[in-house]
Amino acid sequence: MSVLDRLTVTDYKPEIDISGFSCGRENIDNVFKNFTSILYRDQKATTNLFYIDDVLVGFCTLLADRLSSLPTTKVFLGGEYPHYYPAVQLYCLGVQKEYQHMGIGGYILDWVISSVYEMRKRIGVCFIVLEALNDSKLIGFYEYKGFERWRYLDQYDHDLVPMVYDFRDLDV
Repeated sequence: MSVLDRLTVTDYKPEIDISGFSCGRENIDNVFKNFTSILYRDQKATTNLFYIDDVLVGFCTLLADRLSSLPTTKVFLGGEYPHYYPAVQLYCLGVQKEYQHMGIGGYILDWVISSVYEMRKRIGVCFIVLEALNDSKLIGFYEYKGFERWRYLDQYDHDLVPMVYDFRDLDV
């Protein structure tokens, strides 16, 4: 049985101890350990935990988002057609350092794409959006999985690269 065959996923709950997790990147570890419970409490995001047996080996955090098709986004209170596309943001993804380079990150990303695709059948979702750390290997990984650099969005932070996965041409 391969490592990927042994992966299970569960929803984050505050009583689950995530303190021992480290992907080796301080910024990602900080977000995971310090903001997961806040995002859960405030109902702003969901975090999914990936285990092999009883070992936490990865996670992903998802939240609702949108991409604007106009320079400024207006609320459509007067019945105007919305000028944005609904999206799911992959806020954060990490794999425990000792389990990296085993396909787990790819598995988690495939799980996200599949989950959002299924969600798309019930509600309007056109994109998965993310801001990848500006690392050529990481950018290449996301591009291999079907993401593209979002050329319509200004890159304000040179440490992050906006990327999108576009569902609009896929059959529903």
